[in-house]
Amino acid sequence: MRRRTFLRSSSVALPAVALGLSTAGSAAADVRPTGSIAYPFSTIDVPAKSAPWTLETNRAALLVHDMQHYFVKAYAPHADPIATVLKNIKSLLDVAHARGVPVLYSAQPGGMTPEQRGLFGQLYGPGMPDDDAERAIVDPLAPMTTDTVLTKWKYSEFFRSELLEILRNANRDQLIIVGVYAFSGITVTSADAVQNDIQAFVVSDAVADYTATGHNQALAWCAERTAKILTTRSAIAALDNS
Repeated sequence: MRRRTFLRSSSVALPAVALGLSTAGSAAADVRPTGSIAYPFSTIDVPAKSAPWTLETNRAALLVHDMQHYFVKAYAPHADPIATVLKNIKSLLDVAHARGVPVLYSAQPGGMTPEQRGLFGQLYGPGMPDDDAERAIVDPLAPMTTDTVLTKWKYSEFFRSELLEILRNANRDQLIIVGVYAFSGITVTSADAVQNDIQAFVVSDAVADYTATGHNQALAWCAERTAKILTTRSAIAALDNS
């Protein structure tokens, strides 16, 4: 497993007041309570129209977005949406590895300093702790030695990472995005992809959000502005037949 780090987590920590961050009051948490999120996929609407792109094996890379224990633990285990999302991401990983599609993971480092956290500290608090168990990719989706893990700093995986450089060097101009959370990091990453002339493909039943409403809003927003919306079945069919 290759781990790429752009900004090293050993940066000198500065007091919050020195960074202009308020220390009064409390920010909203960036994760929901453990096991609190559940909704059926029957409530998810796949947009009929989205970007006019065709997924091709020799152009695509797969990004597994933020599937770390810290974020995934908010979902009720063995229930949808996460039960289906885990199964579908695993299926996509198997096909990607078999077909030679580069696989990348986004993963927050945990224990960010106030400087690294920036305004997210005001919005969401300190975030992920410096804890190996919390930052680990959930077991069913653990990276292989040939996969690349990129450090995640903000909503978009393109921010302060080598993602764009890796895609360019591999001659890949398509990015399949799966994981959590649909209406934050996945949506913003898809927007950054398009702004860098990378075709984004969001897999509707391999992403999840806090609520079914947020899930649907994310798909609708991406479909209209930034991405081709696929199902796991259609994504696998495209990779198997191109």
